[in-house]
Amino acid sequence: SRIGVDPFRELVTRIKQRGMEALATMRMQQVHVGKDRAGTSSWFEQHPELRLPPEADGGGEPGAALDYALPEVRAHKLALIREVMAKYDWDGLELDFQRFPQYFRSAAVEENLATMTAFIGEVRAALDAIAKSRGRPLVLAVRVPETPARCREIGLDPVAWVNARWIDFVTLGRFLQQNHWPRETRGVPHLPFALAEFRAAFTRAVPVYGTLNIAYRFTGKAGQMMLRPDDFRREGARLWREGFDGISLFNFFMARAQPEPAEPPFFLLSELRDPALIGKMRQPEEADYLARWKLHPIDDELLMQVSEKELTR
Repeated sequence: SRIGVDPFRELVTRIKQRGMEALATMRMQQVHVGKDRAGTSSWFEQHPELRLPPEADGGGEPGAALDYALPEVRAHKLALIREVMAKYDWDGLELDFQRFPQYFRSAAVEENLATMTAFIGEVRAALDAIAKSRGRPLVLAVRVPETPARCREIGLDPVAWVNARWIDFVTLGRFLQQNHWPRETRGVPHLPFALAEFRAAFTRAVPVYGTLNIAYRFTGKAGQMMLRPDDFRREGARLWREGFDGISLFNFFMARAQPEPAEPPFFLLSELRDPALIGKMRQPEEADYLARWKLHPIDDELLMQVSEKELTR
C-alpha cells in the first residue's frame, strides 16, 4: 500500500495471534465490473475473447463472466491462487463458486463437468506443493449451490471432488440472500439445502457448513432487506437444527459508505458459533447497534409469505 503496510499480511498475522486458522476465500467468478471498470484488471480488459456471452448474467453484469472451458482462463485463475497462497501464511483456501454461479456456456455445461473437476485437482496439487515446502498441510474448501443437481447444472461436481479426497470441507450457500426463494430470481431458483443428499453421496466424512447471508429477499417494493439481530439468531439456529457442522458468514461486512449505510452485528459472533448460546447471551452492544443503524422493520407475515414451510419447520 501507499504507506508501506500490506493489509493481507497484517490480517493473517492478527488472526494467528488470536490462535485461529487463516483461510483465504476466492470468488471463482467476478462480474462486478461497474461502469467505471474499477472492478477489472488489465488482463481482463485485454482478453474479451475469454468471456462468456451475456446469455445468462449469473447475478452480475452481462458479458463479464469468464469461460472456464478455455484453458487460458483456468491457467490464469490457477496462477492467482498460487500467488496468493505462496505470498501469505494462509492455512488454506476456499473456492467460492456461488458468487457468481456461471462458468460455461449453457449448451456446454455437461461436457465441461470433467473440465472443472480436473481444474480442482490442479488446485489441490498446487496447494499440496506449497504445503510440502512449509511442512504442514493446507486446507482446500468449496462453497457451492444448495443441491448436487443444481451444482451439476452449472458445471460443478463437488461430490466427485470430495470423493477424490481433494476437499476438506464443503459450504452450501444460496445466491446472495438468506431466505428460501420459491420464485426465480435472475433465472435461478433458490432451493432448500440438500444436506442429507450431499452426505449420502460422499464416500468419506467431511464437515458441511451452511451459509448465513446478510439479507432477505422479498418481492415488490420490499426488495432486499438486511437481517436484524433476531433474524440472524433465527436463521443461525435453523442452520444448526438442520444438522450443519458449522456456519459460514457471507457478505458480513461494513457498508458505511453505501447510500443506506449499515454494518452487521459483530457482537453476535459469540452466539452464532454455538447453537447452545444463541439467544442466551447478554449483548450490551445490541441497544446501541439498533439505535445507530436504522434497519427496515421486517414483518413476520411477509417472511411467512416468502416460504412458510422453510421458515417454520
